[in-house]
Amino acid sequence: LAAGTGLAAPFLPGESGQPGLVAPDALGFAPLSGAIRDRLVAEVALGRVAVALGQTRSTGAGLLPGGTASRMAETRRTTLALETRGRSLGLAAQLSREEERDGLLGTRLGPAFGLQGSTSRSIGGAVALDLAAAGLAPVTLRVAASHGWHAARLSGAGLFTRADGLVSTAWSADLGGRLGPGRFRLVAAAPQALAGGSFDLAPAPGELRRVPAAALARESLVEVGYALGPVALSFHHRQHAGHVEGLADTGGAVRLRLGF
Repeated sequence: LAAGTGLAAPFLPGESGQPGLVAPDALGFAPLSGAIRDRLVAEVALGRVAVALGQTRSTGAGLLPGGTASRMAETRRTTLALETRGRSLGLAAQLSREEERDGLLGTRLGPAFGLQGSTSRSIGGAVALDLAAAGLAPVTLRVAASHGWHAARLSGAGLFTRADGLVSTAWSADLGGRLGPGRFRLVAAAPQALAGGSFDLAPAPGELRRVPAAALARESLVEVGYALGPVALSFHHRQHAGHVEGLADTGGAVRLRLGF
């Protein structure tokens, strides 16, 4: 049984356990979510198999049109996680249910749209291969993906009158190993985004339009890092950052992490 908040929040079986600067894990933590995370995990291990039930609560401030702060957005996620690990191969799966207040996948709209929240269900999996243990190369490779189904809660009195077939996808690939006295890490990912479905929009009385819900541009990113003891150096590049077409984000950071 474990509990924690923020960076000290415990990981579920099968999650990466190595949060990047901006790169998300398709099964776990997304650094750019901007949320405060509290998590409680109950885990049982039987030989090489681990089963866990996790309850995660995330909160983050939202903005209304005009830049004024609204009440805190809140997301509650219940996850059943399973992992089995051999000498060189690990497999993991997750089933999740998520309740989000005033938003959909972290997106919050003004009151005029009538979006009051959402309920989501998702399934995900990961494969981790220790190439060193397999005698192939001194690196580890992990690939994860998830697929979600979403139901938007609408007030019925806003611009959005109906939502149908909302689905999302995400994936991440992580390569890491020892390099000199430290460890390197290379991550490529596509953060969670709507990939299908539609909204019915009523811009005026008696007028109805069907609007595709899928992101017009899908964010993709690459992050490379090197860690030596408590010091980590990271560089990243995001294309269509935030799923905004043409928006690029390039940056880096030096991080110092100490435990006590």
